[in-house]
Amino acid sequence: MKKTLLLLFVLCSSTGLVAQLSKTVDITAGALSSALTATEKATVTELIVTGTMNSNDFSQIRNYMPLLEKLNLTGCTLSGDIVPNSSLSGKSGLKEVYLPASVKTIDSYAFYNCYDLTTVSMPDSLQLINYAAFHQCYELSGAIVIPPGVRTIDSYAFYRCYKINSLTLSDSLVSIGSYAFESCPMLSGQLVI
Repeated sequence: MKKTLLLLFVLCSSTGLVAQLSKTVDITAGALSSALTATEKATVTELIVTGTMNSNDFSQIRNYMPLLEKLNLTGCTLSGDIVPNSSLSGKSGLKEVYLPASVKTIDSYAFYNCYDLTTVSMPDSLQLINYAAFHQCYELSGAIVIPPGVRTIDSYAFYRCYKINSLTLSDSLVSIGSYAFESCPMLSGQLVI
């Protein structure tokens, strides 16, 4: 009886453990699918990408990497220097994203409904944060510093980012769309223009 209970305890305990798997891939645009095996896609928790990427590669990440928590793109170039429309939309479990230094645009819905996202690096090259780019990233937290090159933050860009507690806007900012920071209850103070 004791052996049975011990075995049952060990089996139940071990099913909750997931090994952390970090993978580094060097790809050309559209080749992420063939750079990883199905098992690697299913188990990777940290992905470091070098080379070039396009929307097909983001689709692979969004749809076939359910355990991915950390995405490091600092060593790659994105097609058009754009984080594509809906590229990681709904990617639950994703916590950290590090963007390339050359990114100019975070397109609409890029991180929409990434509920667990806590950290995104925004490079100084960034010029546009498009419509609902970070909409409902509930865990996005801490101080958000809008890079100096950003001229436009579109409507609903940071809508319902409940844990942002500080915001620094750039001097070059020309336009903030409606509801861009709506339902960010930890933001308070005055906006001086």
